[in-house]
Amino acid sequence: MNCVLSILILSTVCSVAYSGGCIYAKFTPEHTLCKPPNTQCNLLANTVSNDDKNLIIKLHNDFRSKVASGQETTGGQPKAADMKQLEWDSNLANVAQKHAETMRLWNIELQGM
Repeated sequence: MNCVLSILILSTVCSVAYSGGCIYAKFTPEHTLCKPPNTQCNLLANTVSNDDKNLIIKLHNDFRSKVASGQETTGGQPKAADMKQLEWDSNLANVAQKHAETMRLWNIELQGM
């Protein structure tokens, strides 16, 4: 039994070491959380305050409620029978933040300007 446990621990340590310490590499080595930040990206802020989180969720839920009640007139959205309210998800926010930190900028030539 100790041998099996030792092999399991060694296997885990080796896989984490091989992936550069990123536990999400087991899903894909290209996982957003495994990518380094883009050093050419000058982020002005990398956090969202609790007040901002509450405002983001409130505004999003207000729009969802408008659709759910049939008050949304653009896009022909049907009423919703049981639309749930959204809540802040810190894990999803962390992935989104990491995605923003790895952003790539392209030079886009504006035509006609």
